[in-house]
Amino acid sequence: MTVAVPPRLTFARGFTLTELAMVLFIIALLLGSLMLPIAAQIDTRDNVDAVKTMGEIREALIGYAASRAGKPYLPCPDTDGDGIEEPRNGFGNCPAAEGDVPWNTLGLGRTDPWNRSYRYSVSLAFSNSGGFLLTSAGTFRLCVDSANCGTTVVASAVPAVILTKGKNGAGANANEVENSDADNDFVSKEPDPAYDDLVIWLSPNILFNRMVAAGRLP
Repeated sequence: MTVAVPPRLTFARGFTLTELAMVLFIIALLLGSLMLPIAAQIDTRDNVDAVKTMGEIREALIGYAASRAGKPYLPCPDTDGDGIEEPRNGFGNCPAAEGDVPWNTLGLGRTDPWNRSYRYSVSLAFSNSGGFLLTSAGTFRLCVDSANCGTTVVASAVPAVILTKGKNGAGANANEVENSDADNDFVSKEPDPAYDDLVIWLSPNILFNRMVAAGRLP
């Protein structure tokens, strides 16, 4: 009697190291493609939050000016990190025109979405405790390109500037350096891979109109 021999079973082999490496590489690519949009969304959210907060800072500056006794004036910058505006000298002048936003004095939060202080620059004519007038002129100028600031001006005679150094936190190129070199020129433009500073300013017209509406000027 002939006994049937069952067919020989063939077992699938496990992954070789090469195959496993390829699978891991594909997984890494897929995860990378998922993470990129998320990272971009986080950057956008942080930028929106920062601009919103800077708008609140601008409103707080106007409120500060309107609440002063006598003629209105803007606060001094904070230069020692305590969030309180620096005391003025005997002539009513701030010890520095540039520093951090005095967040404690204004009753605001301390840092931007990247855990750094917002920066603040104020013109002497608007921060002296003697107060400003409708004829007062700011000293700051904002442009789109630091190399051609004179021909790319977007605002001039500005009383105050508020900015954050953005995610990179660095003065990586000439336009970012312009925003931290303690002179009267600032660059305000759309962010790009080399420039992510966010800059807003207090318009003299808005400031004057708000002071007139509050009965503080003329």
